[in-house]
Amino acid sequence: PGTPTVPGTPTGVAATGGNGSAEVSFTPPANTGGATITRYTVTASPGGITASGTSSPITVTGLTNGVAYTFTVTATNAVGAGTSSGASSAVTSPITVPGAPTQIAATGGNGSAEVSFAPPANTGGTTITGYTVTSSPGGITATGTSSPITVIGLTSGVAYTFTVTATNAVGAGQSSTASLSVNVAEKLAQTIAFTQMTDRASDAGSFELSATASSGLPVTWAIISGPALLAGSTVDLTGATGLVVIHAVQRGNLIYDAAPNVARTFTVSAPVQAVYFGTVSTAGSTVKVGDVAAVLPPGKKQGTLLIVAPAAGVNTTFDFTLNPDGTFDQTITIGTAPVLGQGAGTEGLPGTAASPRPLTVRGSLVNGRLQGVMEPLGLTFNAFVLPAGGPSAGMAGFYRSTTLATTSGTVSFVVGTNNEVLVLATTPEISMGGLTNFAANGTFSLQMQTADGTATLRCAVDESTTRVSGTISLPGRAETDFAGLRTTTTRTDRLINLSSRVRIGSGGNVLITGFVIGGAEAKQVLIRGIGPALAGLGVQGTLANPQLRIYRGSEVVAQNDDWSTGADSAALAGAFQRLGAFALVPGSKDAALFVTLPPGAYTAHILTDGAGGVALAEIYDASPNPNAEYQRLINISSRGDVGTGENILIGGFIVTGNAPKKMLIRAIGPGLTAFGVAGALADPRLGIFNGATRIAENDNWSAASAEAAATAQAARDTGAFALANGSKDAALILTLAPGAYTAQVSGADGTSTGVALIEVYEVP
Repeated sequence: PGTPTVPGTPTGVAATGGNGSAEVSFTPPANTGGATITRYTVTASPGGITASGTSSPITVTGLTNGVAYTFTVTATNAVGAGTSSGASSAVTSPITVPGAPTQIAATGGNGSAEVSFAPPANTGGTTITGYTVTSSPGGITATGTSSPITVIGLTSGVAYTFTVTATNAVGAGQSSTASLSVNVAEKLAQTIAFTQMTDRASDAGSFELSATASSGLPVTWAIISGPALLAGSTVDLTGATGLVVIHAVQRGNLIYDAAPNVARTFTVSAPVQAVYFGTVSTAGSTVKVGDVAAVLPPGKKQGTLLIVAPAAGVNTTFDFTLNPDGTFDQTITIGTAPVLGQGAGTEGLPGTAASPRPLTVRGSLVNGRLQGVMEPLGLTFNAFVLPAGGPSAGMAGFYRSTTLATTSGTVSFVVGTNNEVLVLATTPEISMGGLTNFAANGTFSLQMQTADGTATLRCAVDESTTRVSGTISLPGRAETDFAGLRTTTTRTDRLINLSSRVRIGSGGNVLITGFVIGGAEAKQVLIRGIGPALAGLGVQGTLANPQLRIYRGSEVVAQNDDWSTGADSAALAGAFQRLGAFALVPGSKDAALFVTLPPGAYTAHILTDGAGGVALAEIYDASPNPNAEYQRLINISSRGDVGTGENILIGGFIVTGNAPKKMLIRAIGPGLTAFGVAGALADPRLGIFNGATRIAENDNWSAASAEAAATAQAARDTGAFALANGSKDAALILTLAPGAYTAQVSGADGTSTGVALIEVYEVP
């Protein structure tokens, strides 16, 4: 026999991945080197982690889940280690929930505790998205993305321990060991001193609120009722009349209890406006060819003029600004629709054909007389200021309205102090106007003859709110509704509830609902992920156990699983009732969060670690009086799988306030492919419903050129991404009266399925 050497190379190396480990098998080398093989060494790449054994297989531990590894094997005898084998095929350990956090410590405060911890050594192979701290007793929870996390709502004098769990994309890991117990001290009391306010007229402008808390903590305010808006500490009057109730609020902190709210009130009265009525004539003649009316607040330089002269082809309204010498000069475009009105030429026909052309209006205001000329038409106008008092003085002013469930259309009118009304209605089909009178119940009507029959406008005005509503009836067409306000009244229309419903599949599918909070102040919102509760509403195949996470970018800012298990369940139940949300059964697996979020863009993720089913995501403006705040919910977008029947994608929204709201609503299918979304719905159809009534529908957004131009402009105005001209995506621009609506997305052929995005935007 010769001198022994190192052994040969093992062969047939293969690996099987486990949880943080891999099992590596191999075939011993044919050449042992003339000596017994005493050990085999397995080496992982990357990382160089090793494990040894005397035979196949050998298990390598300490690997990172989610990382792909290959392995080599060397044999060793008494002489030494042989040559490494070839590498195995790559294997990946599965991603799992994270391990338990460690080093749990707690420090007691006033009604709270600060809990610190170290992240788990095992992240489960993916990024940890959040941590949940749970108290014992009480099961009070708090969440955050890093240590420390403060738990509030604890009872003074009680000894608490705390555990921490980590959550990643797979789910929540095991709980840590409990901290040592800590005692919680009692919070201190505080009070608010709030300065009283004086009564004022609705055009008095904005003013600042003043209040202090005995704790020195900052005071916030909430307008509970009345015609006013709030931005921080600044109050703006809306233009309507009534009693305003404002609360000063200090919610406390870790040391102080919340202060009792302090209420203050003041009365808002109607403003005084100068209203002018008169006639339009041809130059050098006293023959009347139309009517004119204007409104100018006393001491102001900006006014509004309404001209109805159909015999001359002029039906228009515009704002003007007086120069220091009392004159004004304005160039406008007229003639975008056939004009009808009192004084029209041939019976039943427009007095002048409609074609867009410039009109220059030059005028002056001297001693209560508004007069001027219109060139190049050679028309003159004269209007005189009306007495301040009269039967309709409380409603006097300029009113603007928009037609509802349509892309365009307006109704404008001026109300005088003695029941005079000059009205102008313009739709894509026709422009009609004339002089009429208020009835005793605050309504008026106007009729015009067309070649096809009688056109009728009916309108009602609410004096206390200055709201307007009415209808336009054109021969051979369905009635068109319109609604609006007096121009001195601030619009408070807004979205207060946004929702989306879709089927979530098993295996990690997620319902993603995006929303945007506008303004400069934080907003209180209620967000819910509903599954089991839908069964009580007749929905089949509901999601059994939804989980809710709120993201700002990639950061988890709040999360919940099972709404009634935490300490804030009573506050949640109260919010459901206050906001008109349907009640949830205590102990149900539905999820909900009641949080205050700063302005910005967020996404609410509804997901499950079990079987799939139908889920509903809901976002509510939870402010005490959302119509009184400038900050608002301005956009929702929901992405999900569109099926058939009950499994289509449904987005719901509620418009509230004192005026209609202009909305851009889109159903995106093909447009998603540019963002890397696979399986997009090839041809979505979009339907808008008020209850069971379909009020509008679209398939292929750019099919009508005029509407396509308006839709593209609305996308630019709202910051929505552009749609390719000729794409199969769907979109609508609608002005909607306050109420509840749903946007429903399905395949255009009723059978196609795929991923779609539904978007609802406020249009400025």
